[in-house]
Amino acid sequence: EEDWSKIPPVSVEPGHLVEWVWLLKGFERITGCPTGRPRGELLASALRYRDATGCLIDEGDAEGNIRRHSRRLWPQSELAKAWVAQAESGEAGAADEARAALVLLERHYLSHPVAGGWYDQFDRDGASLVATIPASSFYHVLCAVTEAEQVLA
Repeated sequence: EEDWSKIPPVSVEPGHLVEWVWLLKGFERITGCPTGRPRGELLASALRYRDATGCLIDEGDAEGNIRRHSRRLWPQSELAKAWVAQAESGEAGAADEARAALVLLERHYLSHPVAGGWYDQFDRDGASLVATIPASSFYHVLCAVTEAEQVLA
């Protein structure tokens, strides 16, 4: 609302939560202003919204329940970037979590019959919901791989 109060029903998109983890780490790098606490809180909140594959779902509610069981590619790449940001800060186990997130990204989204292609979105049963390869996802994947190469290598 105009006073910044919540508008019911509250919708949580975990992909945006993990994207902010990475953005806050960039802010910290530029300004020197510590962002560890909010990054940890955002990441912990986002991790409540995973399905049986370990991937982030598209939408949940404020109580941590899944509202939309579909899952897109871009939140998975942002999850990898969030863990890379945490690894850059020296958080114990974060580098392993980043690598695991990249493995999930590869296994579920980048193992595609078209060389260099990817799947964009799946339903709760793992069926692809998009018949094309949307270019809008490419920069998410490229950024995740680039960040991992710089920090984890």
